[in-house]
Amino acid sequence: SLWDVGKETPRMKPGAAWTLLLDLLSALKEAHHASLLHLDVKPGNVLIGDKGGFVLTDFGVAQSSFASSTTGVAGLGTVGYQAPEQARRDAASFDARTDLFGVGTTVWSRVTGIELARRRELLTLDPDSGQVYALPPPSQFNRHIPQALEEAIMALLPIDPVERPGGAAEAHALVRRLLSGHKDAARVATDVRGQVPDQVAREVMASIFDPL
Repeated sequence: SLWDVGKETPRMKPGAAWTLLLDLLSALKEAHHASLLHLDVKPGNVLIGDKGGFVLTDFGVAQSSFASSTTGVAGLGTVGYQAPEQARRDAASFDARTDLFGVGTTVWSRVTGIELARRRELLTLDPDSGQVYALPPPSQFNRHIPQALEEAIMALLPIDPVERPGGAAEAHALVRRLLSGHKDAARVATDVRGQVPDQVAREVMASIFDPL
């Protein structure tokens, strides 16, 4: 996974971080299309693929997007990476934007090198705090982060879910737009663009999950 317990994990370089963002959002696009919420996106649930890309794993706690008030403790995420609505146990507010927050915290942690489960004081989860974002800009901890990449990460981290993109598809389009004008665009395009075609991905998802 992206975090090896007991080992120091170096900060992720911008090119890899762009790829991580796109790969996680691509995976969530398919899950959300199947009306499933992952609800535990974090570095420990991301594997490094054999072609330089990244794979979102552990859909064991995934729940129907219609679960709302029936969502159990398994859907509350992991401390340090859970969305504010998960921390409040406000299951009625869980939707695709909850997963987007997990993507934001995951990529934030990798570009800064900070394991958020150990640095919970950095998170602001209270909607009445007056803060817009749950985490400070990652450039405060890594000055080599491109502005466009920082903007893409922070777009996923508002405390109020209404301020986040409406879903994985919208977030994916935003990241692609921000990346298109950046020097890393060509590199990211060749890193993992051998991804599984959408139709194949949908078939795999259908074989894993019962649509009911």
